[in-house]
Parts: sequence; C-alpha cells; structure tokens
Amino acid sequence: MGPQKEASGLREAGGVFGDSRGELLGSYAKHMGSYTLVKTDLKVILWGLRLARERGLQKLYVNLDSLVIVGFLQGIYQTPLEHFSLIQQCTNLLSYLGW
Repeated sequence: MGPQKEASGLREAGGVFGDSRGELLGSYAKHMGSYTLVKTDLKVILWGLRLARERGLQKLYVNLDSLVIVGFLQGIYQTPLEHFSLIQQCTNLLSYLGW
C-alpha cells in the first residue's frame, strides 16, 4: 500500500510482508502527517525496513511503484538534499542486512 492523501491533507501509508509463496506474514499502516508524496514514500520504506529487521526477516524483496524512489535508492538519480538522510538510512539498512 502506498501513501494515500486524506481530505484533511494528511497522508496514510503502509505495507505488507509476505513469504515466497505469497502468504501474509504481517502488515503495517499509520498516519504519516502532511509530508510530500516522496518524503512519505521514503519514510514508509524506512519504517518497513526497520520492521523487517526487527522481525528477523532473512530475505527481503521491496516492491515500489515509484521509479523516482527506485532511482534514488539505486543511485541512478541524484538525491535532493531534503531526502538525503532518508535515502542514506534506507540504503544503509539494505546493504547492512544483505538484502
């Protein structure tokens, strides 16, 4: 689930964890505040990576629908300064955990 904007201007977002057979292992969702769409996406990805680490997941496949975020995470696009810390935290988690 990607970020959704409510009528109030606040965003809600979340995601799911599943195994290789498509079995649901867990999900997460919460109100994210009034961030931009990109910042909300990055915060949700980071939150999901941290939850996966806490749950001890050994392998992780991250499915994103934003080519911009994928480009930031893969180093294809230059990360804007306002998103640098979030991108760095995500990539550090991904590389540290071997995902």
